[in-house]
Amino acid sequence: MSCAGQDVDLGDFRVCLYRAATDNDRGGASGSSYMSRWHKAGLDNLRQEDVQLEVTGSSEEEVGIRAQWRLRPEVIASEVANAETAGVGEMGGAHWFAEGDKTIPVHAPGAEDNPRSTLVEIAYCVSRDGAVSVQATVDTSRTLVELHPKTHLKPSLARVGLAFSIPDEFRGLEWCGLGPHECYPDRKFAGEVGWYESEAQNMHENYIYPQEGGSRASVRWVGLSDSDRKKQIVAFPGSSRGTGVQSSMPQCAVCETFEAVNVSVYSLQNIDAASHCKDLSRSQGRVFVHLDHRHMGVGGDDSWSPSVHDEYLIAPGCHKFSTVLMFRVARAGTGGLRPGYGEECGPAERTRMPASP
Repeated sequence: MSCAGQDVDLGDFRVCLYRAATDNDRGGASGSSYMSRWHKAGLDNLRQEDVQLEVTGSSEEEVGIRAQWRLRPEVIASEVANAETAGVGEMGGAHWFAEGDKTIPVHAPGAEDNPRSTLVEIAYCVSRDGAVSVQATVDTSRTLVELHPKTHLKPSLARVGLAFSIPDEFRGLEWCGLGPHECYPDRKFAGEVGWYESEAQNMHENYIYPQEGGSRASVRWVGLSDSDRKKQIVAFPGSSRGTGVQSSMPQCAVCETFEAVNVSVYSLQNIDAASHCKDLSRSQGRVFVHLDHRHMGVGGDDSWSPSVHDEYLIAPGCHKFSTVLMFRVARAGTGGLRPGYGEECGPAERTRMPASP
């Protein structure tokens, strides 16, 4: 993205359907856990294929670009071993959400040999002021391995949204949404809507076993700035204002939200591969951002079975969402960019998050 003659690169910009497995995601024996089923579907290792690009329109104010591709797993499901997990039998527990009839296999006969793919179509609108409107359609109807028709299990993706990385000079974080602590779709009643400030390195939750964590739910606006507030990357859900984004304020801030936003100095792959906090590395020199249209709940009725409630699952299907990304640069001679999205709705009070211990 560009603004005032300066550029910033959004590395590995992609649609993301996977998260680093939580302890609860690992619950479920014999391949029934969410993590095991995500691995069988190859969500942790998707590649882009059949990429098509075309310019759909051009004027002095904006340029439209349409992109389409398929996401396919690197290997077929039958070649992926069941992930090591803990189920009711191993834990010795029992629960009304427990794993049901163990004589019924997880997947339908022959399903693990069937090809799977996710169709992605994105319409980009790049405005003269550097704002980029992203309208995405993600068809996940053939993403997961088909479950056995008699199983009690429910299919669910981990997330549906956009992911990218930015240079780690953009460490200053502010958001309008739920906080101050981490919040998830089924763990957010204690969160309060407000304006919050923090640093990217303070958003990571140091669980004993590295896993998904640190997200904030129902986010209306998020910005990442350099230390002097001379440059800022802004994102909010919704579409741009007509033929050009003239403000960094979303068109419908009160009703459109990201279901979850995650900002971390560690990549998803790094967290997913780590067994201990000492295994995490910041060597990439990047900040990693997830803007989720949907994010599966974390569950927790028990930790030995896939027990996320139905209303917090993400069923396969066609998901449509819009996001605006902006790169802002302070004018010469000014003290830097002001917090928030603009004078018309700047916050009266802001909460500064404490540094991580």
